[in-house]
Amino acid sequence: MSITWSPADRQYGYEFGVDGVRDYAWAADRLGVSKRTISRYIEQGRFRVGRHPGAKAVICKRSILEYVATLEN
Repeated sequence: MSITWSPADRQYGYEFGVDGVRDYAWAADRLGVSKRTISRYIEQGRFRVGRHPGAKAVICKRSILEYVATLEN
């Protein structure tokens, strides 16, 4: 079975949600920032965001983990 990747999946090198998705509150809590800061990070392109069928915005967990990895020295 082959996977059909979207243009964004090809750009990032992985399928959206491959490691799961998280909501803004979870991301804010894990990173120690406000939900508004998470929104700003999304606007800056730091995280991949999508929507559940119920229209709830979610963040691709892998994009959060990759961002955290850039902070580690």
